[in-house]
Amino acid sequence: MKTWHLGLALCVGLGMTFACGDDADNGPGAAGKGGSAGKGGSAGKGGSAGTGGSAGTGGSAGKGGSAGKGGSAGKGGSAGTGGNGATAGKSGAGGKGGSAGTGGTAGASAGRGGTSATGGSAGTMAGEGGASGASGASGASGESGASGAGGEGGSGANLEPVGLHCAGCTRTRIGAPTWVITGATAVSGDTSSLSGFATFLSDTLAPNHVWDDNDGLVGPGTPHDGPYDNEFYALATGHGVTPKQAFSASEFTDPNGVIIMLSIIPGAGAAVGSSADFSSGPIIGSAQFPFSVHGTMYRNGDVFDAEFTGTYGGYASQDPPIAKDGPSHFPWFFAENSSYGPASTPAEGSYEFHGSIRDATEAGWDFVVPFTVSN
Repeated sequence: MKTWHLGLALCVGLGMTFACGDDADNGPGAAGKGGSAGKGGSAGKGGSAGTGGSAGTGGSAGKGGSAGKGGSAGKGGSAGTGGNGATAGKSGAGGKGGSAGTGGTAGASAGRGGTSATGGSAGTMAGEGGASGASGASGASGESGASGAGGEGGSGANLEPVGLHCAGCTRTRIGAPTWVITGATAVSGDTSSLSGFATFLSDTLAPNHVWDDNDGLVGPGTPHDGPYDNEFYALATGHGVTPKQAFSASEFTDPNGVIIMLSIIPGAGAAVGSSADFSSGPIIGSAQFPFSVHGTMYRNGDVFDAEFTGTYGGYASQDPPIAKDGPSHFPWFFAENSSYGPASTPAEGSYEFHGSIRDATEAGWDFVVPFTVSN
């Protein structure tokens, strides 16, 4: 595999990451690692309601208490109030971080990060890769369910779109980044060589961003105001390059390839300072760098190319360093063509790029960009 220093990253192969430029959609993401339901997809530890969870005669709880083993509330939760029925009994109404439904109907405990819905049905679980929780068993009558604290990784399996022009492209927040990935745009362009790829990017992103020979990356060009979230889609279309997610085999075959462009912009809690675009405004501050990326391209569900890695050290890492506080936004690129997959693999297929971008604090985003290649 070739090694290119391209964009704002060290690019490995051509099925690798190309980060670039200096540029930044607000909106924190949703769940923890994997963005879907609780770890393993089932209820949280001890999550199901105890045997006989409905109230017995006289309001006492059935055998085993109304909730599963684990304490009266989810992690950090407090017991609910009111009601003349049995209490939550032995075991938490919610799983780790979950909460039982109001009115004494215990929800199945939510997985790590989930909360149960009002009335006892379990909420959609967040956390490490699970599915949504099951409906809660009947709890003790007359008692408000015990409420748990918010789960680890956020509530709900909310996958957010990555911009306005990329169908099925999603992102998932990891930790608490003060920046956002957005504006996912896929195009076909020259991926035959470093010089060919550099020329394509420079032509497509001018004048806002230009090729920097000193650093071998796309850096700041003409100062320009935001919003920056869908800038690369607008620049591509303005230069006659058609964003798409359905490519022909020739558009994915050397010297051509599919290029995925992302914009990284300041988010909630971002620093304020100077950038190449303005003297004062939201920026991605120097404390967030270096950024790193890892990714894998899949074809028809199988690994096609796992050699996507890259880093960017920010303004201070450039030659010469840019004497500003940080980028107002910057692009990151990923390029792939049929020659970088397993030998003799046809170009045609359904592809998904799975990537992760992290800052110096290990906060960041996981994301998925799908596309197809056909005759």
